[in-house]
Amino acid sequence: MRCNGGARRTTGLETARFERLTAHLVDATGPYAGMDRPVSDRKSEASMASAHEGTATTHRTTFSRTTSVQRAISAEPATIWSLLTTAAAYPQWNSTVLSLDGAIRQGGRIRLVSALAPERPFTLRIKQCEPPARLVWGDAMGTRTFSLSPAGPGTTLFRMTERIGGPLFPLFAGKIPDFDDSFTRFAADLKTAAEAS
Repeated sequence: MRCNGGARRTTGLETARFERLTAHLVDATGPYAGMDRPVSDRKSEASMASAHEGTATTHRTTFSRTTSVQRAISAEPATIWSLLTTAAAYPQWNSTVLSLDGAIRQGGRIRLVSALAPERPFTLRIKQCEPPARLVWGDAMGTRTFSLSPAGPGTTLFRMTERIGGPLFPLFAGKIPDFDDSFTRFAADLKTAAEAS
């Protein structure tokens, strides 16, 4: 065993243990803030900063894909909530939705036809409905979450995230179209409609 007498090669397990034990020593506000996290985590944070500007971003792993967008909207949460939960009106304000049928309520089912894949309607279940802050719908392979939070007087921060994944995801990942443009348009359309209300 060496203490000070010469260098010794460390194993990956030892390195990981060292990083875990010393993570709390990193100054969260200093010039190296965030450098203790894996590059993939820092890229996700950069993606979220971009999403803050209304441009959607996607983070991919082997078994999942997560697309997110967020946008400040000059409207009260109740106004935005009404747009998000009135199914039949979606095609009137949202260029990414061709039709949306059903009741957007806790436990309800909806049938969505998207402009991204009009040949494939999606039957989705409303998993959470917490007015006027959080709405979650999805199926066995994916979940879309909408959230609204106050962002100052008369302003609401809208966030939308969709995670698709599971053990079989690598088998069909290449067949799923990219959502970034669609998410960006969704957020822009919602902002336009809510601010005009």
